[in-house]
Amino acid sequence: MLAATVTGCADVVPRKVGQLQVLPPERLAFNEQVAFNAAAPILARMTPGIPTKKALRCVFEHAQTDQIQALAQNSALGQPDLNDDIVLDILYDEGTRFCLRGGPIYWLFG
Repeated sequence: MLAATVTGCADVVPRKVGQLQVLPPERLAFNEQVAFNAAAPILARMTPGIPTKKALRCVFEHAQTDQIQALAQNSALGQPDLNDDIVLDILYDEGTRFCLRGGPIYWLFG
């Protein structure tokens, strides 16, 4: 009975890799909000010169569902050191780097 109640608490937002989901903070699924909060300080440290909101948007646009779940679980379990590796893995994605550079403007003027 309790397990059924707990599993129904979080909204599940379907995600596709590369699909930008612009949702207000109150509409994020619980896992996504926890992952968002876990990734923000890491991105502020790893992407100097890029606004944190832009970096978060790019990272979560190209993150896979299991990466978001892993970020949330590591944060919930008190293992934030593992989150650096997950965020770095997402940053190495070609689409993420393209997004962080500014898209086509980077290729024309960069």
